[in-house]
Amino acid sequence: MQAIAILFALAAQTIPFSLDRLELNLAVDYEHERIDGVARLTVRNVSSQPAGTVPFLLGRLMTVKSAGALKFEQTIATFNDEPKRQVDAVTIHLPKALAPGDTTTVAIDYGGYIVGYVETGNLYVKDTVSKDFSIIRNDAYAFPVLGVPSRAVNRRIRRDDFTFDARITVPTGFTVAAGALVDTKDVDGKTTFHFGSSVPVPFVNFPIAKFGTLDEGGVRVYYLPEDEAGAKLVMQRTREALGRMTKWFGPLRLAPKVTIIEIPDMWGSQAALIPGIILTADSFRDPKYLVALYHELAHLWNPNALERPPARLNEGQSMWMQWVLAEEVDRMPPDMMAKVVRRAIDRLKDERLGTVPLAEFGAHDMTDYSYNVGMLYFLALEKAIGRDAVLGVLGDFYQTSPDGATLKDFTSLIEKRYPQAAAIDAEWIYSTRWRESLARP
Repeated sequence: MQAIAILFALAAQTIPFSLDRLELNLAVDYEHERIDGVARLTVRNVSSQPAGTVPFLLGRLMTVKSAGALKFEQTIATFNDEPKRQVDAVTIHLPKALAPGDTTTVAIDYGGYIVGYVETGNLYVKDTVSKDFSIIRNDAYAFPVLGVPSRAVNRRIRRDDFTFDARITVPTGFTVAAGALVDTKDVDGKTTFHFGSSVPVPFVNFPIAKFGTLDEGGVRVYYLPEDEAGAKLVMQRTREALGRMTKWFGPLRLAPKVTIIEIPDMWGSQAALIPGIILTADSFRDPKYLVALYHELAHLWNPNALERPPARLNEGQSMWMQWVLAEEVDRMPPDMMAKVVRRAIDRLKDERLGTVPLAEFGAHDMTDYSYNVGMLYFLALEKAIGRDAVLGVLGDFYQTSPDGATLKDFTSLIEKRYPQAAAIDAEWIYSTRWRESLARP
């Protein structure tokens, strides 16, 4: 009962910690369909007050065995504002309160079964331990994630980028696919894949399967065995798209190998430069779905969003960019864009869109609409100032924002360069008047 009381007390406020570093040492056991190991998490007190209780979430079929010498409690809990989401809620007690700005490292020995969260509406989180395909990621709480059983509170947590070091051991013949590969070691029929980065990253994913690999020109593609032909096309189009975006936006600040990893359909694509791009199989099996690849590649040029929570205009930017690249690289049919626009408009029927502007989507948990409203915003900009002008501003925005930026930083930049953009920003970003323009014939 004490753990539950602590969790709900925490749920009434924000969590005072942010993750600085994640270290994983995990083994995958296919016979028993589980993972076991140790997660070491270095957390920083980002509040203005001392804090001595650190809350973590694990998957509902996970169990913490120990937290070193630290006292802890765990309980299977249901989110207070999302009744279909259950987790193992873990509360760790530090020996003394951590001062503001200080860090501490907790070592959590845990194990159990990875299960999905489809029933919560996260249809892509089908995660499990299977010889066909597995993935270790925070979407299914496969390792400890800062949080409490409250969606509203977790959305307010300050989630800074973090460094990582991960060693994941699998039976030899299986591959753990991710960016920032350090080395591999084979011992007694098992292979340990070691990944790590001293440059902070926004997330990590570790897909596991019997992958094939292509490696060419600074790009590595991991593919499922049946999709070798599609992987070759993905490699070709990736290199061409990267070349065009480098010309438009300038070089990426970091230039490690770009890693693309095939995952099954409907398991959720995601992109970051160092941990790599996970891309669903439809992009490997049908060229018309390569727009999903372009969407994720475009994210590589996004500055980190500094708002908490962000409105995620970057999703609208990548939606627009995926069709720009489809025109440039795939020679998309000229009538395709009109169909895309009609589909986007058809998805904007929520009454809340009449009162909540895009700039406030993050605060109102409406960022699913950032994709289509954001794409239509960039199309409006393109019509007003021209595609080359929009691409030029996006490139300058990325190159001048190494430490991240806000939505206001972007709109201020484009309005300074092109004053006529102010009216478009006022209509599409800071008000809901864009609905009136869509209603006009």
